[in-house]
Amino acid sequence: MRQREAFEFSLSVARTRGWGPNREDPLLGSEHAEDMLRRWDDSFSEAKAGRWLGWLQGVLCAQYWLTLDECKEINHNHSDDPDPLSHDLGSAPGG
Repeated sequence: MRQREAFEFSLSVARTRGWGPNREDPLLGSEHAEDMLRRWDDSFSEAKAGRWLGWLQGVLCAQYWLTLDECKEINHNHSDDPDPLSHDLGSAPGG
């Protein structure tokens, strides 16, 4: 699975929907996620990359920026499975 691409796409979708900094808890806002993306190292193990992607998507679902079904779709579309789901979120803006 191309987890970094899924992370970037999830972040991009949430940004277009208005997700930004969280002043009450900075660790749950976009600034922390953007910092994670800057620190992403392509030598991360699949497990670590999966934890980072899972953290982001969990935060976005908990705050209603993405639905669980949308996260599943994003992950499926960034997997090595050649059969993407029929519903398409479209391409990430600015990407």
